[in-house]
Amino acid sequence: MNYQHQKAEHCENGAIKNILHHYGWEISENLIFGIGSGIYFIHVPYIRHENMPLSMFRTAPVQIFQNLAKELHLKLHTQRFIIKGNGMKKLDKLLEKEIPVGAVVGLNHLPYFPMELRGEFNGHHIVVYGKEEDRYLISDTFPLIKGKETLTYDELKNVRFTKGLLSPRGQLFYITKVPSKADLPSAIKGGISRSCNMMLQQKIPYFGIKGLYYFADQMMYWGKRYDAKELKRNIRQMVRLLEETGTGGSGFRYLYAGFLEEAASVIHHTKLHLIADQMQNIGDLWRYIATESLRYSKWAGKENIEIKTIFEIAGMIKEVAQKEEKVFKDLICIN
Repeated sequence: MNYQHQKAEHCENGAIKNILHHYGWEISENLIFGIGSGIYFIHVPYIRHENMPLSMFRTAPVQIFQNLAKELHLKLHTQRFIIKGNGMKKLDKLLEKEIPVGAVVGLNHLPYFPMELRGEFNGHHIVVYGKEEDRYLISDTFPLIKGKETLTYDELKNVRFTKGLLSPRGQLFYITKVPSKADLPSAIKGGISRSCNMMLQQKIPYFGIKGLYYFADQMMYWGKRYDAKELKRNIRQMVRLLEETGTGGSGFRYLYAGFLEEAASVIHHTKLHLIADQMQNIGDLWRYIATESLRYSKWAGKENIEIKTIFEIAGMIKEVAQKEEKVFKDLICIN
């Protein structure tokens, strides 16, 4: 298979970009993320992840590709499996046809991944593009690894069928048909419209902008709800989500700012440049929140060290929510 591996900032965008490149489509990671409506927020306190409330700065695995496929009229097939052997047989049959196959895997037991970056995260995206003897050829766009890796049958089966929250259950995704050309202006407007609906129109308070406000309100009570050790653990988890896991909150905001900049040139809408600047500033604020949260997790309770309080950090998150709400309300006018 004549598959070409390229690096990316985010694993799902990178997997999509490489698969599309294989079929002759050159679309930037920023456009993939924006058209695929990858920007999001979830905080569901009664669902536990590593014994802490579930928070996510991303949509569900493969959702970006599914949204992108709708807007660009690609035919995309996704499939999960109950029986592990069937999932591996399906993969082998696709590889025999020289079809590059995306797969969702868990990080905790991924052999080539740096140990310090592993964790109970079952939403990592890779591309399997071939098989040589008993080893599968893996394209992993994560920036801090070589990227062109190999896994044995058992290793790949293990990470495809990891247990726990949001188990991938062997999920595969691949393209079955590609149109002759892409209507980018229409796809961009569709992606923006979907992102606005996802962030602004949620009726349940755990999702989108409402989820951000809810998360900030919940944090106000952390000092009463948790002892000092558990409080620091929750704060450290938030830092991981913001800066380390799956690109993180600030990283996704930077990607979306990049999307708006590119979109402005494609659909010739100058206001998008201004909104892109606002989103860039929001990414900076998320990064500042991560820094102050990390300082709290390390130095809270120490004498003569000035740090932000939990109430101040929660207040900054509420400020972010207000700024993001304004961005998406401004974007509604674009269409």
